[in-house]
Amino acid sequence: MRAATAWGRAWTFVLGAGMVATSLWVGTRTGDALGANHWLFGVLVALTFTAGVLVLGRLFVLLYRDASDDAPAPPPEPAVAPSVPRLGTSGTVAVQAVASLALVALTWSVLHYQPHVASWEAVDAYASDDVVDLERDEGHYVFVPREPGTDPAELVDRTVEGAPTPEQVATTGLLFYPGEHVDARAFARMLRPVAEAGYVVAVVTPPLGDPSLDPDQGAGLLDDLGVERWVVGGTDVGGQAAAELAAAHVGAGHVHGLLLLGSAPDVDLSDAPLAVLTLWGTQDGVVPPSRIASSRDVLPASTTWARLPGVNHADFGDFGHAPGDERSTVDRDAAREQIQATVLGWLDQVAAGTLPPAPDDAGEPTASPTGAPSDDG
Repeated sequence: MRAATAWGRAWTFVLGAGMVATSLWVGTRTGDALGANHWLFGVLVALTFTAGVLVLGRLFVLLYRDASDDAPAPPPEPAVAPSVPRLGTSGTVAVQAVASLALVALTWSVLHYQPHVASWEAVDAYASDDVVDLERDEGHYVFVPREPGTDPAELVDRTVEGAPTPEQVATTGLLFYPGEHVDARAFARMLRPVAEAGYVVAVVTPPLGDPSLDPDQGAGLLDDLGVERWVVGGTDVGGQAAAELAAAHVGAGHVHGLLLLGSAPDVDLSDAPLAVLTLWGTQDGVVPPSRIASSRDVLPASTTWARLPGVNHADFGDFGHAPGDERSTVDRDAAREQIQATVLGWLDQVAAGTLPPAPDDAGEPTASPTGAPSDDG
């Protein structure tokens, strides 16, 4: 009996200490990302820390009682039958086991949902200046051009025929979903130039960093911010959420385009009146070319496919290495500039309504007879 009690006390200490240590480590590692993203993960970390402290507090109480039991006992008092039935030993063990499993699951969730923190370069871009104003709100942040529709840095050539007017640019916006478990600020450096070119850019901060938990989260912005034409987009799981949002709102006239960065949604949009741009990297190990190829049947025939040689999944943002990703063979800055130029040129066509149908198989990845991806174009 004493051995079983000792093992129980030891497990209680390991559990409580593990919860406290995990929450402190994750909280320290993520730093200000806790406050910059959805509040739910911060609550999860705080709950785990509090539960760990309570578990350790209960252990110390039990140890104090154990020490008191070793002292000479006073004369026993007459036994009084309990008025409420008590759990037997097996019932108590079952309750303790369930409670332990719940606390282990809570601790695991903190580790599982911890975000890939944005790099310092992305955090620096997550700010206001003379050209762009950063507006933060619950569930999203927005880059708003101080002079909507203008391009002070001339990031795009708008002197060519068919270029959008300032009014068309000012009333077109990009609503973006980050990838799974990624600090939403990690896309600030990639997307900020879109706002500097005159477009409103809104970035969703999903609950627990998982866009699949609430794909409709950005729907409330579709009637806001003075935007008439929205392009929704995202990377990996964020692209799936954006596709679901587009499918739900394209008929209402809110959504005119879909932007996919290293994403292969399975939502059937083949007949949707959408302009679609999908950028994919040949070194992407998270969403490899074979998965990109599988999305061909669910996207419109007019989809524009942009093949990015040497680009991996991490090149779509500033969040460090993505588990399972391949090694990029291009300079990170060059890759980002290529992505930005492609997105801006395409957005201008969406804003102006001059986007031509894309040629068949233009840059699309296809599967060889052996199932290995190969590139056309």
